[in-house]
Amino acid sequence: MRERLLVAVCCAGLAAGFVTRADAVTYSFTTLNVPGASTGQSYAVGIYGTTVIGYYGDSAGTHGFTETNNVYSKFDVPGFTGQTYAMAMSGNTVVGYYDDPNTGQHGFSLTSGAYTALDDPSAAVGSTVATGIDGSTIVGYYISPPVGSSAGQFHGFSLTGTTYTTLNDPSAATGTTQAYGISGNTIVGTYLDSGSNSHGFMETNNVYTTLNDPLGVNGTVAQAVYGATVVGYYSDVNFVNHGFTYAGGVYATIDDPNAMISGAPDDTFVTGIYGTTLVGYYSDSAGDHGFIATAVPEPASLTGLALGGLLLLARRRIVR
Repeated sequence: MRERLLVAVCCAGLAAGFVTRADAVTYSFTTLNVPGASTGQSYAVGIYGTTVIGYYGDSAGTHGFTETNNVYSKFDVPGFTGQTYAMAMSGNTVVGYYDDPNTGQHGFSLTSGAYTALDDPSAAVGSTVATGIDGSTIVGYYISPPVGSSAGQFHGFSLTGTTYTTLNDPSAATGTTQAYGISGNTIVGTYLDSGSNSHGFMETNNVYTTLNDPLGVNGTVAQAVYGATVVGYYSDVNFVNHGFTYAGGVYATIDDPNAMISGAPDDTFVTGIYGTTLVGYYSDSAGDHGFIATAVPEPASLTGLALGGLLLLARRRIVR
């Protein structure tokens, strides 16, 4: 079932004593519920071209899916029916992870029907998760138990060919870095500081930039990147999660209008981007539902509108 709604998001900039309204971005929201999924268990996580990637739950467990123009393809890693999570796609390759009840979590790549297991050699057995891909490079995170301790430490990784490279944000508390998305030579993800506060990060050529949405007083998570635009979600003062986009130093809030429980706004998570199209999922009284948010161009007459004085535009709304 899909339901289409429109909502507008815009950014403001200060110039010559005026706040100039940047080109407004109106999004057309389409709800995505996977046929056969249990109610409230559909998750859109990534997008490539016109194909949405994600996972859904039913009585048999969790399964991966791709969706193109309302045509769904569902799949499970062979031998692990109901334990498959699809996370991202590039070209004809899908990546994600699966749960082995005996050995834990393992990343996978799926290309033309052929599966390849992905296990970072630095990881503890059963603790590798693949989350993003662009071209021939896969990113994700793994857990490596510290010496003399049973507590696991999280580290991001990138994989090109057969070479794994560990990613640890220098601002992170030890063992708290997770990589989620990649575009070109830019990787995004999240880390925790010494106070267990969540921050997004963007890494390009080993230079790390921290991303904190100003409204994310309870944390920011960067989930995906496309070109110069990063998407993710943040947690507001009431611990309600809201999606965001970030480009050129400007944040904009993304809230699915259907994200409501008992008349109050509830969680929206933006998890993927391709061009100007966003995907993610939102929560309501029935559970979680995927969505596709398609940018609708504004009429030219509305762009570049200057307002006298100072206009502060702040829409509300991370991490469960």
